[in-house]
Parts: sequence; structure tokens; C-alpha cells
Amino acid sequence: MAGATEAAGWRLGQTTENTLERNDLNVVTESSARTDRELPVVAVVGGVGSGKSSLARFVAQRFPAEIIDADLLGHQVLQREDVKRQIRERFDSEIFDAAGEIQRSALAKIVFGEDSRPLQDLEAIVHPRIREAIRQRIEAAGKESNARAILLDAAVLLESGWTDICDKIVFVDCAIDVRRQRVLARGWDAEQLHQREAKQLPVDEKRRRANFVINNDSDLQSAGNRLLQIVGEIADQFAKAGSTGSASVDHLPSDTSESVAFHD
Repeated sequence: MAGATEAAGWRLGQTTENTLERNDLNVVTESSARTDRELPVVAVVGGVGSGKSSLARFVAQRFPAEIIDADLLGHQVLQREDVKRQIRERFDSEIFDAAGEIQRSALAKIVFGEDSRPLQDLEAIVHPRIREAIRQRIEAAGKESNARAILLDAAVLLESGWTDICDKIVFVDCAIDVRRQRVLARGWDAEQLHQREAKQLPVDEKRRRANFVINNDSDLQSAGNRLLQIVGEIADQFAKAGSTGSASVDHLPSDTSESVAFHD
């Protein structure tokens, strides 16, 4: 599926200052589904290999934030019997192993080819179920955990039309050469990177539609601290708004702190 979980563990060097941007466009729309939320939901998106999952883990290790990994939920959805039945009806049964489980590598070869219809058909089967699983996790986190915010790690959030289930979007920016090195380290090749990126929105469009942009070309700690600052201040503002009985995405501006270096 598009948007595999970002691999952690690459060695990172230094980064430049002032790598955090705030986009002019407060573009998160369709807010009707976001009112009365228990916790703010901050979506983290980026190109393949940008390190968004590593950054989400960095923050969750230092701040009471619950990570919802949409790719992991996608794996779980593929194990459901009703989903396997629909996929078997749509795709060749050879993508199943001897135990009756879907071989994701075989499925990927089909859906990431030149024909866009197989991926569209797969998404029609799994995306509604992933969305519902995300919604349930958000609801449960608000009631059952001690988290102050939710980090939604969802590579195809924008493509899937899931912006209504998050409050703010952070785009993790990263040069293509760096991202290529990272996916090679996880066992992919350049063609696999190209195939997956071709099925997603261009990174420039993702950047444009985000509320915040963080550069993660080199230094994980520097980028992680910037995401930590964003999430912490959104959580503070959300809690403050909630104390007045008016917690809502509409009360959360994109420029969360004057102390952060922004540029338009």
C-alpha cells in the first residue's frame, strides 16, 4: 500500500537553522467532523522516506502524545476476512500465501504498476475501513489514555480525503536525494520509490496544503524538537480553549508560537 511506515535508525548529521515554516494557507477544511474532540489531532505527512514516522516517535518519547499509525492499521485491515474476500475477488488469488494471508509484496507489484485502476480498487476496499479504525482510535485515546495530543502518521492523508479527522497538518520536508538514500537502506530501489511517489500527491502540493513545514534533511533531533514544540503548543492551546468550553480546531491558529522562526 502507498505510504509504508518510515524506517528509523539512519545516522543523521547537522541541520540548518530556521527550518520550520508556517504556510500562509490555513487549509485544513471540512471541520464539521472535528468539533467536540477530546484531544487535538496533528497529522504528520511527507514524501516517502522523509522520516515522518521517526519524528512522530521522537515526540511521543518526550511528550504525552498517542501515535496512530495509519500504515499499521492498513496492515491490520488486510488481515480481515471480509477484506481478504473482496481482494481475492478483485485480484489474482496468487497474491495469497499458503496460509491464506495476503502477500503485500505481490499485491504491491500489481497496484503500483502503470495502470491506476488496481490501486483505486484496492483503496476503495481498504480506505473506508482504515478511516473508521483511525476514528475509533482517536475516540479511544480521548477517553482511555493520558495523552494530551494525537499524532496521526498517515502518508496518504491528503490523497484519501482524511483532513476532516485532524486539526493541523505538519509536512516533513526532505530532499529527494536524502529520501532516496533512506529507502535504499530499507531494501527498496529507486524504481520502487518512483512508483509509490507517482501514486501520491506531488510533495510540493503536500507542502502547500500543510499548516507547518519542518525540514528533516539531516538532524533528527533538531527536526524532532521543532515538531515537539508545535505539538506541545497546540495541545496547550487546545486545553486552554477547552477550559472555556470552546475547544475546537477553529481556536487553533497555525502560527503556534512567536518564538519559532517562521518565514512566508
